[in-house]
Amino acid sequence: MNDKSQNSFDSNVGFICDLTVVKLGKKLRILGYDVEIVKSSNMATIENVVKTKNIKKLLITKSRELARKLSGILVLSNNVSEQIEEVLSKIQSTARGNPRCSECNAELIECSKEDIVGKVPTYIFESFERFKHCPKCGKIFWEGSHFKFRGVWNLANTKDFKLRRGESK
Repeated sequence: MNDKSQNSFDSNVGFICDLTVVKLGKKLRILGYDVEIVKSSNMATIENVVKTKNIKKLLITKSRELARKLSGILVLSNNVSEQIEEVLSKIQSTARGNPRCSECNAELIECSKEDIVGKVPTYIFESFERFKHCPKCGKIFWEGSHFKFRGVWNLANTKDFKLRRGESK
């Protein structure tokens, strides 16, 4: 691996996650990072995506060959929480945008409870006060514990708003 991939990266760039780290890519979206997920680990396909982007996006992969050839971030762990820690330790800061939809990467928008009546299970509607929705695919997100990532929220300097994904009807 070259020196660049061993050092820190600018956190203002977006990421491209290949087939080997799809779950990581979805979690990084929720943390507010712009992440394109390419469901391939084919060298030519990934290289084409990385090289044709108008904005700088850094590859994240478990493939040593791809990371080396495309100056990407190589993650070693199989555990998503540990992978997040690996990535965040290699970028220069934890600055990022608003939480994004784990499915389509659009920035989430705060919405009122009235806007989501009938779109989430009754228990969820009655148990939570804050909701966000995806303006692109319509999914609803709410506060929850399954995105705590074993302390990664603190590592990433996130707000107290933890998100769960819900399906919009």
